[in-house]
Amino acid sequence: MSSSTRNKAPIKQDISKEKNDKQRRPASPASASLKTDSNTCDLDHEVTLLDELGKLLKENQEGHNQTKMSLDRLEQTVLDIKELHKKRAKVHEVIKQLKKKDILARCIYPAQLKLKLGKGEKTYTTLSSAAEVLKHLGVEVRCGERECTEDELKDGWRSSGKKKRDTVLSASDLRAFLQEEA
Repeated sequence: MSSSTRNKAPIKQDISKEKNDKQRRPASPASASLKTDSNTCDLDHEVTLLDELGKLLKENQEGHNQTKMSLDRLEQTVLDIKELHKKRAKVHEVIKQLKKKDILARCIYPAQLKLKLGKGEKTYTTLSSAAEVLKHLGVEVRCGERECTEDELKDGWRSSGKKKRDTVLSASDLRAFLQEEA
């Protein structure tokens, strides 16, 4: 019984010899194809990783473009705020001159001038629109050519078109307009 049991179950030493023999044997053509398949799998894995990397790079560039657009909007907002501060400073200069003449005036946001005269209160949206009244009161108003010209053209410009258009003229249009008048 002992001899029949030996033939059926392999001994541990025999198993370890078989493993060592497999490791020492040269690779068979079948095992060579397995290695090629594993190389192909590695290449496929690398390709998928490169594709994913490309997608991430594209998303990053899109995010960068959105960030750039946000920064552009932020920069424009900062420029608008600076321009508003300059306008408010001009209004405050006029208010100081009016206070010296005992005329009540206030600066209303964004950069409007509110005058309290004997007749009542009057609000002017820009200094250039209040220029005539201020000259009559003896107050010096410093307005740029562009502001004065835009203010003069604003009413006619809006009423001439059916659609509401922006009243801002480019610098070249203003120069051409001023040269025609001169």
